[in-house]
Amino acid sequence: MTNVKGWATKIEQDALTLRAAPGNTSVIQEMVTLSDRVLHGVDSNGDGRVDPVVGEAGAITGYNQGQLMATLQLVAGG
Repeated sequence: MTNVKGWATKIEQDALTLRAAPGNTSVIQEMVTLSDRVLHGVDSNGDGRVDPVVGEAGAITGYNQGQLMATLQLVAGG
């Protein structure tokens, strides 16, 4: 979720920039790109997958990984 937080923070900064200067639409495309990354992630190493690693995973990957963690069987340690 580090990726999502970083991208969302940048979107917020861009939104504040746009609010302060509504005519400066240069940040809109970056906001769209980052919004897609927040949801889907990005294949930063070009291997054809969005892996659950820093720099790639988005919210969907985080959700899927959380669902997988819910399937783990917990056992008492000895």
